[in-house]
Amino acid sequence: LNKTETANDDDARVTQLFEEQVARSGQAIAVSFGQQQLTYEELDQRANQLAGFLQSLGVGPEVPVAICLDRSLEMVVAILGVLKAGGAYVPIDSSYPLERIGFIIGDAHAQIFLTEQKLAESFASYDGRVVCLDSEWSKVAEFGASPPAITVSPENLAYILYTSGSTGHPKGAMISHRGLGNYLQNWCVKAYEVDKGNGAPVHSSIAFDLTITGLFGSLLAGKTVVLVSESERIEG
Repeated sequence: LNKTETANDDDARVTQLFEEQVARSGQAIAVSFGQQQLTYEELDQRANQLAGFLQSLGVGPEVPVAICLDRSLEMVVAILGVLKAGGAYVPIDSSYPLERIGFIIGDAHAQIFLTEQKLAESFASYDGRVVCLDSEWSKVAEFGASPPAITVSPENLAYILYTSGSTGHPKGAMISHRGLGNYLQNWCVKAYEVDKGNGAPVHSSIAFDLTITGLFGSLLAGKTVVLVSESERIEG
């Protein structure tokens, strides 16, 4: 009754598994947002460019990078880019009060903050490096589209997800590459039978764990992630 062993590589990083899917599904649509879309190859190349840029800023294993972006193609690129650089991403919902955002950034010791121009003014007091991916992409595009060289241990952090803080200050749950890979390979993709579908909508906040399931579950199976804008609703 408990024969749960699998042949999966639990030490494989999510970015490695994604790159394997890129090799199989390069021209398939990886992510769509309204009329915008990226193929697997395009998404991989943009994430590689961002990873190279982030490495030039000192990002590597155990280095947290805050991400505050509304659902968009840039949000997906940002998450993959941080992981490909070897860092750990810290997702922040743009609707959070500034006091909460400030606490999370300080508690995580994030010295790099990825956002977009329309949100940047809210973080004028932040003393780290703010990167607006929409207005500063020309700097990112100077870096190569091939995967950057990086050595990351399965025990290194993949992301830090903060709790709601309803019982006090928010607390950061630290998830390793091994933990993330194990969840996605050994449970998520199989339990949701992702291979049998066309993809999944992502309508939850970047700072909610459901987004990880919808996003990576589809990308590791060669399916399409459909991002639902902040202003849209999913009708039942």
